[in-house]
Amino acid sequence: MCSSRAEAQAWIDKREKFLKALPHLGRLTVAEAITLYEEQFGGIGGWGRTKRTTLDYLRRTIGDWDAAAITSEQLVRHAVARRNDGASAATVQNDFTWLRVTFKALRAIGRDVALQAVDDAMLSCRAQRLIGRPKARERRPTADELDRLRDFFIRKSNESQVPMVDLVDFAIASTRRESEITRLLRSDNDAEALTGMVRDAKHPTQKEGNDRRFKYTREAWEIQARQPASGDLIFPFNPKTIGQYFRNACKLLEIPDLRFHDLRHEGTSRLFEAGYSIAEVMQFTLHEDVKVLMRYTHLRPEDVELRS
Repeated sequence: MCSSRAEAQAWIDKREKFLKALPHLGRLTVAEAITLYEEQFGGIGGWGRTKRTTLDYLRRTIGDWDAAAITSEQLVRHAVARRNDGASAATVQNDFTWLRVTFKALRAIGRDVALQAVDDAMLSCRAQRLIGRPKARERRPTADELDRLRDFFIRKSNESQVPMVDLVDFAIASTRRESEITRLLRSDNDAEALTGMVRDAKHPTQKEGNDRRFKYTREAWEIQARQPASGDLIFPFNPKTIGQYFRNACKLLEIPDLRFHDLRHEGTSRLFEAGYSIAEVMQFTLHEDVKVLMRYTHLRPEDVELRS
């Protein structure tokens, strides 16, 4: 984001200089198109990890294609090859989504790119189920799996300063993602209201500045309160390290298909099981979409009690 008038003007001057040079520029490869897109638009707002990773992948794999001459047939073949290599429909959809975003931005500034080919390929791939939204996970750790993980991390506690037992329990009790856990600040906590602050909370469009206050469960509050006071960060660790430790433990313990993020799912389900309403659960989890939360309710007709 431009933080001052001078920076904003500098960016405008850069854009004007770029636009004046457009008629003299030749055709672009996909790699060149991505680089140009990054140079012109990469400093506007925050880019998420998925976007950057996908653009880097496209640069490596189809980077030598002519951005103006790509055909829908080529793109469909790309999707088929990706799926045959084991990529999910959601992963392949990311390829198309961010390629389309790139081409649409470049088309708006006068560059010749095959935007229609991308649109046509997406329609075809969606109809053939080569691309699609990610499937909602419903994996919950069993009590036995959690006990085994805690025992494992207790045995390994002398080998690392990362308090994995507390982190696992806190992830469930607070419903926080590992990237959120490691950004929590003591100075943001309100002991009277039992609330904290997630800074730059995950949001479909707003990548920065989306600071949101959340409610702690009593268990989550107690866990964070007992962490050593070595600074304002409550859990001053790298979220990638936490995720790697968790994956290694699951592999060694032969716990299949369990991710650290599933602990957030577990905590959310427990809140519903404790009797909290959807509106109340959202104050803990900070979900933006009520529909996302519906899959955690797991209600059956026989579980509904008549009130009159």
